[in-house]
Amino acid sequence: MNLSVPVKLAAFLLQTSLGVLGNIIVLGVYIHITQIQQKMKPVDKIFCSLAFSNMMILLTRGLPQIMSYLSHQNILDDVGCIAIFYSYRTLRGASISATCLLSVFQAIVMAPATSRWESLKTKASNYILPFLAAIWLGNAVMNLNCPFSGLALANGTVPFYRVGSCLFRRIEPVFQELFSTLINGYDFLLISLMLLSSTYTVFILRRHGQQVKYLHSIKTATRESVDKKAAKNIIKLTALYVFFFSIDSSILIYTVAQISFPALLSEIRLFLSSCYSMLSPFLVMTFNKKIKIPVGWFRKMEKSNVSSICNGEM
Repeated sequence: MNLSVPVKLAAFLLQTSLGVLGNIIVLGVYIHITQIQQKMKPVDKIFCSLAFSNMMILLTRGLPQIMSYLSHQNILDDVGCIAIFYSYRTLRGASISATCLLSVFQAIVMAPATSRWESLKTKASNYILPFLAAIWLGNAVMNLNCPFSGLALANGTVPFYRVGSCLFRRIEPVFQELFSTLINGYDFLLISLMLLSSTYTVFILRRHGQQVKYLHSIKTATRESVDKKAAKNIIKLTALYVFFFSIDSSILIYTVAQISFPALLSEIRLFLSSCYSMLSPFLVMTFNKKIKIPVGWFRKMEKSNVSSICNGEM
């Protein structure tokens, strides 16, 4: 049974509004931290890039769909559709790349304190910004095929799938295979790096756990506990991405293999593909103390204002 338009509209509105709000909070907290400390840690820089890309993913993916459900058709012309699709593909690549970088960087941080690893840790910390710049530039170049596949609704003839008022079609088979191999190969390479780095981190955590049993120093045990918690939380974030990526890829493979498929399947894939962007900032809030403290402060301020109003002080 097909879902009604109001239900789908509510789902996309909730996903977009909550996700954008969550990512704005994460970005706002880190901007505030930068103003106070004048310097961000390498992991914080990655979180900022991730939050920004996820926020923009929700806007470029959710808003066209929401406008479509509100019967605002044909708002975007061919250029607008191409810009939206190109932006989404670049932002999606930046998001998966930042998540992969986060996972790999955490694995390097958790590595044994040998001279070789210490040198790598220093280099990795110093080159985070160049890495992030390369991620954005690389994804912008890699998705230059997008202008060949975006069409406005009024001009679409043989659509592959639809996002709001835009239709997207398969390009010539030769170019389709080339671009698909490049982009999918890149995605699976990053997923493989995530899994390898997460597996290595789990191995290090288990070995640390066995060593801690024989330690009697409280300070050392506490430090081990902090590193362990940080690593576990990054693994959760990685697992969240891999989960939704697997579902999205499965639906994509099915639709590519079919000559025709229900429009609802495209909408389900559209929704699920943005779930990571919506959920990741709230997962970050649950384990990042830097974000917990400002959020808690805002809650206290809100309660204080409510109490003042009730007591007639305002």
